[in-house]
Amino acid sequence: MRLIPIILVVAVLMLSLRVGDIWLTLKGDPSDEAARQPGIALAQDGGGEAAGNAVPQDGANDVASPSAGTAPQGMKPLEMTDEASPEIEADGDLRPGEMRLIHDLAKRREQLEGRERELDEREALLSAAEQRLVTKQRQLEQLRQDIEDLVARYDKSQEEETSVLRQTYQNMKPKSAAAIFNDLDLSTLLDVVRGMPARTLAPILAAMSPEKARIVTQELALREELPTLPQ
Repeated sequence: MRLIPIILVVAVLMLSLRVGDIWLTLKGDPSDEAARQPGIALAQDGGGEAAGNAVPQDGANDVASPSAGTAPQGMKPLEMTDEASPEIEADGDLRPGEMRLIHDLAKRREQLEGRERELDEREALLSAAEQRLVTKQRQLEQLRQDIEDLVARYDKSQEEETSVLRQTYQNMKPKSAAAIFNDLDLSTLLDVVRGMPARTLAPILAAMSPEKARIVTQELALREELPTLPQ
């Protein structure tokens, strides 16, 4: 029967402490938090609870719960970087088939580059050969022009000499000119008599030997001019 007054006293004390705690909480003054802890522990001891069930202090809470950002003992904290995954090497991320494909493409590229160099060399050789042909053609054209000029000068010189001889025989007496024409070779004789006026040539042919006059007449009728060179 003596326990009832004790229980009532403890209940009143606990109620008063709880009301005070609520009041302090509403008031927002945390300075009395530590002062209330011994009273609560005393009330729990007075109620017959075991001493091992007392409310832990703030220090115990600090030991039990690690602060944010710390790691357990024996473990290093994980450092987060901007890249979520480690860098993977390019070769290590390729399959054997892809590696073979890359190797084949590289080999094909080397072949194409070699072929391109070969084509460039051939093009350079062809260009050089073409340039040599153009130069050779120009040289041949120049040589042809030189030959034509030489032939023209020779013909002009021969014509001038023949013209002088022709004029000389025209000024001679027909009998004297016929005596010389009988002994001339046919080619020279034809060059001289060709171009003579018919009035001057007729008395000379009449004074020549009949055989030589006949040959000269046939050659004058049959001989043709040499064809001119194509331009």
